[in-house]
Amino acid sequence: MDSSSSARDEILFEDNGIIEAKTVCFEDNTESADFKDGISLLGILIADEEPGLGGVKAALMGMWKALGQIRIVRVKMNTYCLSVGSEKLARKLLNDSLWSVKGLCFTIKHWPRYQSIDEIIMHRATYWIQGHGVPWNQINKSNGRKLGCILGSVMEVDPVVTGNRGYLRIRVNFDTRNPLATFIQLPRPEMGVKYDHRLIAKPPQ
Repeated sequence: MDSSSSARDEILFEDNGIIEAKTVCFEDNTESADFKDGISLLGILIADEEPGLGGVKAALMGMWKALGQIRIVRVKMNTYCLSVGSEKLARKLLNDSLWSVKGLCFTIKHWPRYQSIDEIIMHRATYWIQGHGVPWNQINKSNGRKLGCILGSVMEVDPVVTGNRGYLRIRVNFDTRNPLATFIQLPRPEMGVKYDHRLIAKPPQ
């Protein structure tokens, strides 16, 4: 073997590490530019085990049958691709999340076409909760944010007052891997705030 051949072999060997660090730019599929498959959303069922696909689809379509055409495809365990035909319908599904499937929480996230499924954070959900037991003169957005921060990131606060009674509605983005608090003690020993975590997906109209 001559010296030039040996040098070439050495260069190729040394380049192996460099090749791993290179950036590759992929091209978009030109045939998908017309968005013929609709807007893609990602639905995540918050559960340790997976119910049957037929039961999940039946529950979702039962809730959504009046909304418009929605295509549901299982991607992996407890994860579903939802294809919808309009931005209006996509916004409604996103804004009204969480949904309930057989008593389990079903959250929906936007799935941009430039993201792979592994890039999407699966363990966070957005949820409306109620805080009951707040003194009437302390039902306000500032205190609602304080309560919501205990659970996660506060997105909206909606104080609800009727006469001399009321409660706080708080929309929170939280980590589904952690248990939700159910009671918060107030400085007065005999008083505290009880969280209601039942599915309250949509604010009052």
